[in-house]
Amino acid sequence: MTCLVPFCKQCEGKTFKTPWVDELERADELTEPLGVKKLSFVPQISDAEMAELQAEDPDLGLVVE
Repeated sequence: MTCLVPFCKQCEGKTFKTPWVDELERADELTEPLGVKKLSFVPQISDAEMAELQAEDPDLGLVVE
């Protein structure tokens, strides 16, 4: 039987073939904030211009109609 916790009394002093992975520490690494590498601003479009662009779009135009 393999011990799941490498720091229990039965496993003390034994060497493990599989390295110990602290799942909580690993979860912290996976949930670190993501950085923003590029930020671009789109010029403002009026509602009328947006409606016109949507009507001209081949996919959205069908929905608008």
